[in-house]
Amino acid sequence: MFKVIATKEIAKLLHLRTISTTLASLRSVLCVPENEGQSVRIFYPSFRDFLLDSQRCLDSRFLIDPKEAHITLFRNCIVLLAELRQDLCNLREPGVSVVDIPEHIIQQYIPAHIHYACRYWFHHFQLGNPIQEDMDRILQFLEQDFLHWLEALSLIREVSNGVLIVVDLEITLRVS
Repeated sequence: MFKVIATKEIAKLLHLRTISTTLASLRSVLCVPENEGQSVRIFYPSFRDFLLDSQRCLDSRFLIDPKEAHITLFRNCIVLLAELRQDLCNLREPGVSVVDIPEHIIQQYIPAHIHYACRYWFHHFQLGNPIQEDMDRILQFLEQDFLHWLEALSLIREVSNGVLIVVDLEITLRVS
């Protein structure tokens, strides 16, 4: 379901300088690559379940509240989306077809953590425990960054998913 991203990109998504020290201490349960450009993998899927279950994880330092984790990721994604701008890849050619843009250019200007934020911000909002300030963040996003987000979606070939997000967003805003 989620795009796999490298450890250095996870750190950027979480607004951390590095996560290598933290990850190094978890090598018994995570496959942590030496190269920060590669992805972290969980050895045992039950480890994830353990971290999310208050009945199994009795140490509050390790317990993760899924709703809080999702809303934190939503907020981090919204911050990243605010960095988007018009002509994101500096093409200076309005109307150029995305198929004519070299993939390395798109990856240079839309790295994995931005790609992730573009694709999953609303998913995290839906699964989180939002407050009014989060609704305000969405309204500000729609006013200031929506068109830039659509451009980014076009470049990463995720417009169809963006349409689904907009439909779900409209339903959510109508209900609230």
